Amino acid sequence: MRFETVKDIKTCEQLWNSFSPDKKLFDLWEYRFCFFNENYEPYFIVGYENKEMIGILPLWYEKKDETYSFFGGEFPEENSFFVKDKSKIKDFLEFTPEDSFIFYILESEKQYFDFEECSKTYFLDMRKYNNELGAYISSFDKKHRKNLKYDLKQLEKLNYEINFNKLEDFNRMVELNIKKFGEESNYNDKNFVDSIKKMIEIAYSQKKLNMISIKINEKTEAVEFAIIHDNIYNVLGGGRNIEIDNIGKLMVVEHIKSALKNNTPILNFCTSSERWKKNWHFDYEMLYKFEK
Repeated sequence: MRFETVKDIKTCEQLWNSFSPDKKLFDLWEYRFCFFNENYEPYFIVGYENKEMIGILPLWYEKKDETYSFFGGEFPEENSFFVKDKSKIKDFLEFTPEDSFIFYILESEKQYFDFEECSKTYFLDMRKYNNELGAYISSFDKKHRKNLKYDLKQLEKLNYEINFNKLEDFNRMVELNIKKFGEESNYNDKNFVDSIKKMIEIAYSQKKLNMISIKINEKTEAVEFAIIHDNIYNVLGGGRNIEIDNIGKLMVVEHIKSALKNNTPILNFCTSSERWKKNWHFDYEMLYKFEK
């Protein structure tokens, strides 16, 4: 095998579109490219057998940390290798430079290389409950079911209002996220905020966006957004007022309702925040990583 590196962004886009499986949301170039800015340099590894191009490993170089990772960074999850013959993944990885860190690799890729465990990604398949919210809630134990119904009824007393795809609520979402997570919030980073905003605008233009806003007393107190792709409802981020009890539970219920309304019964809730996701009986798959 022979390898070469490509650093021209236009050529990288062409390579991506030639080899991407286009199955997951972040297999789409336009969503990955949202995270590209002057802090990164493309570093695509292209593999050849004889004269045939057999695949790519699409990395970028992060100037600040002097590291290499999958193009798009750590926000996009469920990464796979764009290689025709997956048995060649090992050869591509051997060609990666030192200080390469590839995270959130799909479980299906582990059969081709002994990757290390990284994080669990959580999802809810409403087909298990005949696509009925009531049947899903009935699967909880008696105490959990009773508490959830009580909490939702208490919120109803606040006469909340649900709005969809109000792009003007984006800044409020950022504000609420920072208020909740403080210095740990990714939304403290202007480049990250710009990337998420671009992604939301693209999804809106493609009619894939489902941004949910909860308004109480004329003030937006929770905003989250999901993007639909290939019949998967991907819940990707948001913010909520932590001073309003159980508004997060209401948001989960509204996401499920929206997913069912959009005929997308599989909801992807991604990684992190494992505790509450376990409480909601979400299923999970392990994602993997490679470090060099």
